[in-house]
Amino acid sequence: MKQKLWIFGDSYADKQTNYKKFEHIVWEGWSHWLEADYDVENFALSGISGDTCFLRLANKVDEYNTDELKNISVVFILADVNSRVPLTGYTDDQQWSFWYNAYSEKEYNAVVSNIDTWPQYHSFAKTFISDYMTTAEWENKIKLFLCALDHYASFFKKFVCIIVDKHYKVLEQGWGATHKFAYMELKHDITLEDLSDAGEIPNEAYLKVFGNNKHPKHLYPNHLDEKQNKKMYEDIKQWIN
Repeated sequence: MKQKLWIFGDSYADKQTNYKKFEHIVWEGWSHWLEADYDVENFALSGISGDTCFLRLANKVDEYNTDELKNISVVFILADVNSRVPLTGYTDDQQWSFWYNAYSEKEYNAVVSNIDTWPQYHSFAKTFISDYMTTAEWENKIKLFLCALDHYASFFKKFVCIIVDKHYKVLEQGWGATHKFAYMELKHDITLEDLSDAGEIPNEAYLKVFGNNKHPKHLYPNHLDEKQNKKMYEDIKQWIN
């Protein structure tokens, strides 16, 4: 029987961005490869916030008893907790756009052309960002988040948290290295943004199929080139085994 594995996260893990086939290009990523080795349930969704990733985890835990969870390992990709804010006017995959509501309407439309929340949230977003996101309490949110994850990690066989955003100050402060968690392993030495930035420019075959008008990371499965996808795949396999 294969080891049960749950995956939570955003586009760095989403099934919709980990495998595609276009003409002669086969587009495969780390979370797709793991499906051959483990009994994988992937709950990741592109554009989602860290808060909603956590809610999805909490809701899944409520569906199982403790004994069942002890047979499951979890890879939790910590999506953006700071600038992705879940609001009632968004579907989960639109949470990435919250920050842009504070822009002018012209700038908003230039970036977020397929979502029309600017009239609804413009004033609120400006106030929320300037008056709340600048507080020490908001900055401390990530520490509260990680401690809550550590509690949930106690229910599972194994639990690893891999952070997307390389700008979290908790990494600079040594969280995951000097600040140990009781049940969760935090990958403190690397972020998925770092791996994405280390990717090579797509070759001509990729550019022919996908076009060259996007940031290179959007041309790769889970935003990682083949080398970095292999690193993720091999690191997670080593962690599980």
